[in-house]
Amino acid sequence: MNRLRKYAMLVVSIALLSCSNNVHKKNASQELVTNVMLKGLNERYDSIRLYFKPELLFHFPEKLDTSVISLTDNVMNPKDLARMELTCKIADDQVSEYIHEFEEIGIALYAAGDSCVLIPRRYITQERIMKPKNQNYIDSLSRYNFLPCVQSKYPIPNFWLNTYSDETTFSRLPKDFKIVVLQSESGKFYNEAILQVDSHMPNKWENGYSNGVAISEKEGVVIYWLIVW
Repeated sequence: MNRLRKYAMLVVSIALLSCSNNVHKKNASQELVTNVMLKGLNERYDSIRLYFKPELLFHFPEKLDTSVISLTDNVMNPKDLARMELTCKIADDQVSEYIHEFEEIGIALYAAGDSCVLIPRRYITQERIMKPKNQNYIDSLSRYNFLPCVQSKYPIPNFWLNTYSDETTFSRLPKDFKIVVLQSESGKFYNEAILQVDSHMPNKWENGYSNGVAISEKEGVVIYWLIVW
């Protein structure tokens, strides 16, 4: 019996050791895949940043990590404006700190559900980006950029490309997001071969840039953004 018991214990020990080795191998494999993906993502991130003046991206992280949810951009398509959006997860205990820090240095704070907002290319949606221009539709939405209530506002993005995009608001972000503008200036800040005057913006803002963040306490998410038109 003792020999049988020892044999059984040996078998169990070998099985546990084998399982442990498999777990370590699986974890090492997952870590390798994660590192390869992050390396590729950071290379893409760095290549996108080259299209913009460095000072316009001062608030973006230097390097990306596993908190990244999505990275979207447009650097060449003249139908849309030049843009960069980086969406990241925030730890629950850091959300309030993020909101406070960015509000402290921001020049404007808007609610995502606000209807009185200034938005370049506000007529672009996922559905319409691939369709021929419908001038009546463009004009009907663009008229909001000329309402008296928006004349003192800074431009913010149309977040139609974002992971959290919501078609029910003008900003195309859910109402639980706060949008903080950090910098905004009229003028030409991009490759003039691609840059186009936006005739659907007030004269002061026919060209320009804005940058900032959008934060949702509910989702625990921060979106670093930059638009240039």
